[in-house]
Amino acid sequence: MKTINKMITKQLNTGSLLLVGLLSTALILSGCNQSDDPTPLEAFLIGNLPADPPTGFNPTTGAPTGTTGKFTLFSFATGEPVSNSDSLTNKWDIGFRATTIIVNGGKDRKGNGGIQILTGTSFDQVKEAPESGYATDDGSNLAVPSSWYNYNATAKIVTPLAGNVFVIRTGTGKYAKMEILSYYLDAPASPTSANPSRYYTFKYAYQSSGSRKFE
Repeated sequence: MKTINKMITKQLNTGSLLLVGLLSTALILSGCNQSDDPTPLEAFLIGNLPADPPTGFNPTTGAPTGTTGKFTLFSFATGEPVSNSDSLTNKWDIGFRATTIIVNGGKDRKGNGGIQILTGTSFDQVKEAPESGYATDDGSNLAVPSSWYNYNATAKIVTPLAGNVFVIRTGTGKYAKMEILSYYLDAPASPTSANPSRYYTFKYAYQSSGSRKFE
């Protein structure tokens, strides 16, 4: 067996923001037994996905200014953002706006999506999507609770909780898993309030076959 690492870089419509792909994947070469050593799906890293970042802050209240109120919609199948003009289709799977996350499933959505958060685990340990237990958006009651992150009110820092893996049923009924790594531009190891926020870095794997297995 040989592990092959490669990097895919694409340009987002927002300019200098990068879509960075493929952390690593193991390819089974001749002489290896696939049944004894299943190959995990390719894992992709998305960096600096904008989630309605502000252009400034109110000097008196500190509230963000210049935001649009729109979600950045994302497709796991393409690994790219989806235009808001397609919000009433099944072309997108998940959406980000500040710390709010939406899924393309529920009474106000056109997709067949759903989501759940597996806690106390790791990305690699999640080898199969659960058969049931997926929540959908229902008006103002969103499937993803604010408990996916910790907010330090003193430092004003958002930190994704360790051990949380999102399992997503996509808009077209396929499956993906995702781990959010950072909420800040360029994913600093120790962000401060000076770091631009509302930029997601996450890794994901997508099962295009319709199977719930991630290997």
